[in-house]
Amino acid sequence: MTVSSGFVIVCFAVLLALEETMRGERAGALPWPRMATNWGLAAINFALAATLPIAPILAAMWSGPGLLASWPAPAAFLVLLLARSFFAYWFHRGLHATPLLWAMHKVHHADTQIDCSTGLRSHPFENLIGAALAAGVVIALGPSPATVAAVTATLLVATFWHHAAIRLPAPLSGVLERVIVTPRLHLVHHSQAKADHDRNFGDILVFWDKN
Repeated sequence: MTVSSGFVIVCFAVLLALEETMRGERAGALPWPRMATNWGLAAINFALAATLPIAPILAAMWSGPGLLASWPAPAAFLVLLLARSFFAYWFHRGLHATPLLWAMHKVHHADTQIDCSTGLRSHPFENLIGAALAAGVVIALGPSPATVAAVTATLLVATFWHHAAIRLPAPLSGVLERVIVTPRLHLVHHSQAKADHDRNFGDILVFWDKN
């Protein structure tokens, strides 16, 4: 991931956090113990060499140009985004369906409140498995490192976005939810009721949950 894309992601996360604190669902509240846990886990995950933001890019550099490398950049971006999103959806379903994987994934669901920092709260081993799957997709499709970086940045921004404790106007939320996962839609996934949190597995697109 380039320095510029990393800067944009950090700025996006900071703006979401400010929105949550000033005008969001928990205006005026900043739970420091939760923040320390969530950002502490994020620091561990980002420090690992094979974590999600790094491994797919390294895979693209290692495997060299493949199928998507010769495609126009917008088309290559869209295909890789769909492929990464598809495999992430089924990995997420597996995290809920398999006891061993759920033992790791429940670290994410154990957050007592949901905001953009929740997107960073995950078990390091879960991130390593997800990174390996993402790297496999990259090696199979052979996109350029720049395309991988752009898709990875998009998925990371989506993670911050759909965990954000913000309330969109109902008409806007209704329109967006025909295509993408919104904070309101993903909040259902974090319900304590098993029937609720065992659905809405999509990370950015609602298509996988509807088919």
